[in-house]
Amino acid sequence: MDKKEKKGFGMKLTVSNFEYAYIFLFLFLFLYLGCANLFDNKISHDFPYGYLASDTFQHQTRVEGIKNEGGYNFEPFYIVKGYKDVVGYYPPIIYHAGIIFSYMSGLQTYDGLYFLVFFFAGMASVTMYFFIRKFSRDAALLSLPIMLLLFSQKPYIGFVWGHWPSLTAQYLLVAFFLAVTLAAIEYRWLVYGILFTGVMLSHTSEFVFLGIFTIIYLVYLLITKNRFIEELKNVIYGGILAVAVSAYYLLIFYNSWMKTQPYEFHITTNWGGTPILMLGDFGYFVLFFMMLGVVYFAVMTYSKKNEKKAGKNKIEKEENIGKNLHLIPLLVSAFALIVGYANYFGFDFRAYQSRFFWPIYLSALFGFGILIAIDLLKVRKKSVIFGVSIAAILLFSGFVSSGGALPAYSKINSPGLMNLNEWQSFKWIQDNTNSEDKIFFLYGDVYNQDAILRNAERVPFLAFETDIIDAIQNRTVKRYYNTEISTDSGAGFPYRKSAFILGMHSGEKSNENFNAPGVYDICSFDYVVFDKASVQPVLAQYNIIVANDMIKTGWIKPVYQNDLAVILKNEKPGVDCLEERSI
Repeated sequence: MDKKEKKGFGMKLTVSNFEYAYIFLFLFLFLYLGCANLFDNKISHDFPYGYLASDTFQHQTRVEGIKNEGGYNFEPFYIVKGYKDVVGYYPPIIYHAGIIFSYMSGLQTYDGLYFLVFFFAGMASVTMYFFIRKFSRDAALLSLPIMLLLFSQKPYIGFVWGHWPSLTAQYLLVAFFLAVTLAAIEYRWLVYGILFTGVMLSHTSEFVFLGIFTIIYLVYLLITKNRFIEELKNVIYGGILAVAVSAYYLLIFYNSWMKTQPYEFHITTNWGGTPILMLGDFGYFVLFFMMLGVVYFAVMTYSKKNEKKAGKNKIEKEENIGKNLHLIPLLVSAFALIVGYANYFGFDFRAYQSRFFWPIYLSALFGFGILIAIDLLKVRKKSVIFGVSIAAILLFSGFVSSGGALPAYSKINSPGLMNLNEWQSFKWIQDNTNSEDKIFFLYGDVYNQDAILRNAERVPFLAFETDIIDAIQNRTVKRYYNTEISTDSGAGFPYRKSAFILGMHSGEKSNENFNAPGVYDICSFDYVVFDKASVQPVLAQYNIIVANDMIKTGWIKPVYQNDLAVILKNEKPGVDCLEERSI
């Protein structure tokens, strides 16, 4: 407890109390910038709000399906081409957490799950703060502001484009950084085991990154001759626990993902159009202070004065972090750079995902860098520390402009791809069609982000947009369309043959043509969905022409429509219903 305090109104105001209030206010600001603006300052919405890419709907529809089924033994059939025996193959932590939170809060899963992603990121920032605080409270306070850059333009993509499992796993990774500094904690192996399990069941690639950090950490302990054997045992015991707890999922992972996406060494420098965070995006000023942070740790390491005081350092004594552990924050930063550039040694885009958390991973360097600058100016006072921290927060949050000298918060305030009319049409299909009914989607402005179609909770067939454009250019009405099926096929559709043996529907001859992409007859479907409005009016006009021609049969009738969508029911699937003609 800090001895400095002020009295007033019967209360004691200490530096420590002010610090914790400051942390609370920072978390409030973090969530306000991250999700309050994005969510239009509402926690509950009438439809999935702020979803900006297909992957967001991949997770939203999966968690909804798991909730409806009451468990994740099998994938929702409409995600996997209609197969009803495909085992749940995605790391499940984020989905179970989202469902539990939905029940506890009363929120729809699409709201609750999305909020949790931001909340976990906020907790990662607070966790990193307490990690850095183990070494210096002043440096921790100065590290907080840069974490707001998680919502600068490129890292923000991780949230609004649906990299949610990775972000969740990286939060638990940050928790492991803190855990290694808690020398006095009992049953460390149990804590490690829980965190290992959490990372493994959140996103498996981050477990590989966790392994890389653990190796760096153990090598550091070996070099510094500091409880290496003890920690090695804790890591081994924790690993055994994690494997035992995760055995069910690991069996599925081994028989699916590891076979469909085996490790292959190759160097990649692009992410298929996804913007990639670079060190240069932090700007020269931030990088300058990060370099000062490296200098700080270098001085700490090689100073003869510190060598003489090894084991007697004030930080080590007060916080019980263990002898010679003052370099752990530098190890975290080194780890972040190693995995962030792992695209050059075979980790592909997974390396780029780790960069989403660079504002957190590299925050210690920034904080210690500013601290050494303050020390050089000989103005190290609590008022100066808090003042500089608040000023940096104002700059990084964009409340005060830096004139482009510093990166800052990138505000996003958009309902996203979904809208109320589209949502209502999906809900109608859920409530009024049979699970085996075949649904065909002709054209919609948002349909190219195809996971959105899984909200119908039926296997969605989607006409190629290029086919429709060709028909318009040729001034013809088409009956047969090249068609894709919105599906998650990355794991190969694994199914259980026996307790320990899994097969994969993908590639098996008996299933090659099951709901396969190809040319489909629009007349063969039970329902056809059209958007009658579009940002490209000619496409909507084509939809209306096709719909009117189909209605002329007499057995195809509109059963639902709103300002955007119309749904036709075909009472005679397979019967000629549309004459190909010139427009």
